[in-house]
Parts: sequence; structure tokens; C-alpha cells
Amino acid sequence: ADNGSMSVDNIEITNVNFDEIDTTRKITGIEQVEDKNVWIGTSAYSLQLPEYLKLEVDGEMTDETARVAWQYQTYKSQTAGDQVIEGILKPEYDLKNPEGLIPQVKVTVIDNAELKALAAEAESKVEKAYTEESYQALRTALDEANALLAGEPVSNENVTEKANALRQAIDNLVLSENMETLKALLDESRQLLDTAKDVLYEDAESAYEGEYAKADYDVLQETRIQTEATYNELLSNTDLTDEEFAEKLNGAVTNLTEDMEALRKSQITVDRTVLEQLIEAAKAVDPDQYTEESYAELEKAVQTAEEVLG
Repeated sequence: ADNGSMSVDNIEITNVNFDEIDTTRKITGIEQVEDKNVWIGTSAYSLQLPEYLKLEVDGEMTDETARVAWQYQTYKSQTAGDQVIEGILKPEYDLKNPEGLIPQVKVTVIDNAELKALAAEAESKVEKAYTEESYQALRTALDEANALLAGEPVSNENVTEKANALRQAIDNLVLSENMETLKALLDESRQLLDTAKDVLYEDAESAYEGEYAKADYDVLQETRIQTEATYNELLSNTDLTDEEFAEKLNGAVTNLTEDMEALRKSQITVDRTVLEQLIEAAKAVDPDQYTEESYAELEKAVQTAEEVLG
């Protein structure tokens, strides 16, 4: 044509049904979310799961993403063990998910309650109450446990390992020499009180051999109770200064030692040889030389002496 238009006389135009052409892009894969290890009690919000995940489209990994609505209601923060949280994929309108692919993440909830309890127990131990070597071993195990608790959990096995090491360090603590002395005195005082409890006298004049003064018994009983409280304080009160610790320890040892000695001294003891000689001499007395009343008193005294001798 003279006006510059193109002739289309030789071009064959074929009718095309565009409805039969599948232009839909298909999601064929979803970015894998890394497994998570969390401490028991960790909230769902603190899991910080990704809001978007990359997609594989038509067999090729792309930078395209889809929003994920994670089903946090299935997560149980107070239940130790493995859990799987699923999400609902919400791709753009031009992407389809014909295979119904579901994003998932494995969450391992690790129980640290035992390790925390052991750490608290270890923290309560008073350094001055134990030998330097055993206490330093405890501090090493405690520092490692605290470092683990302060960071991200690695595995249940790791927590168990640190808990076992800390428990062993606690069990292996050795009392210092002075504390061992106090503990031995407490054990000795219990045995002495147990021995004396059924053979007590209130009046020495009517007491039998082997009996202990009730007044001294009661004093020792009270001292033992106070000393045991002091002993427990020395093992657990980390606020005591060195001077306060030494003062309480020495005072407890002194008081308990003195009151044990007082109870022992109160026990009625008899020189059996002398008593036997006195009984023999009394029996040799001529009753005719004494009044009936006085001789009856002598006989009574002889009987009592023989009972003492058994």
C-alpha cells in the first residue's frame, strides 16, 4: 500500500483457545526450617519461627516466598520431648499448592528442672565448711552447669551429663576438719542422750549406780538442738563472714563438749570393792547392840547397797 501499511494477505491466522493453556505456576517444595531445641517453659512467641519461607516453583528453588501461619496452639511449652509444629502456607494468588505441601518444624523441649535444682543446691554450699579441693571441684561443675543454663540448649544428653557431674561433685564434698569434729560431737551427744534417757535421777541421794542427773540431761538435750541448728547454718548460710563462721563453729564445739562432760560427771558411780566391804561389815553388826529402829535402818541400807551391786 502507498501509505506504508503492511499487507497481511499472505499470513494465515489460526484461532487459539487460551483457556486450554495451563499458565498456573505450581509449588513443588518448601524451604526446610531448622530443628529447634528449647528449654522447657519457652513460650510459643519465643520460638521465633520464620514468617515467610522460600518456595520451589515448578521444580526450581526460587527467591519467592510464601507467608506461613504456624499452628502455635499445638505447641506444649511444659511438655518435654519432641514436638512437630505445622503451618498453613499462604502463597501469592498466582501460585498453587496442588500437592498440599505443609511447612513443618521439629521442636525439642528440654527439661532443665533437675539441673536448675542441683545448681541452686550447689550455690547454697558454704565454701568454709568444706575442704578446698572438694569445694573447687564443685565450683567447676557448677560453673559449667550455669553456662549451659544461660545459653541455648544443645541436647538432652548434654543436660544429663552436666547434671550428673554436678550431683557427683555435691556428693563428693568433704567436710573441713573443724566441721567434721562438730559433726562427730553431734553424733556422740545423740548416743549419750539415748543411753541416759531411761536412767535419770532428780535427787542424787536416791539415785542408783549408772543413773544420770535429769537436770544435766535436759541441758545437753537443749544444747544439742541448738548445736544442730548451728551446724546446719554453717553448711548453708553463705552470708557468714569468716569471723562469724569461726565464732559460731568454735562456740558450738565448746558448749556441746562442756555439756556432754557435765552429764557424764553426773552419772552415779560406785567403788564396788569399798561397797562390798561396807556391806560385809554391816552384816557382822550385833543387832543386840543397837535399838530395833536403828538396826532396821541398817538392814534397809544393806538391801539398797546389794541392789546397787546387782
